[in-house]
Amino acid sequence: MKISNLKDCSVFIDTNILIYAFTTTRFTPACEELLEKVRNGVVKGHINSTVIDEFFHKVLLMQVYT
Repeated sequence: MKISNLKDCSVFIDTNILIYAFTTTRFTPACEELLEKVRNGVVKGHINSTVIDEFFHKVLLMQVYT
C-alpha cells in the first residue's frame, strides 16, 4: 500500500516513522508524507507514551554519537 492512497483511516505512528522523518534516509519522504497527512487531518494518527520515550531516547543517542 502506498502512503498516497491513505485517506479517511487511522494509523499507529511507530517510533521508526518519527526517526525516519527526523533523519535523512530512503524512507524519509514517505514518513514525512504520512505525518503531513496526519497534520492535515486526512489520516487520524495515534501514538503512545512508549513511542515518544523511544523517539527522544534515540534522538539523544544520535546527538551523543555525533
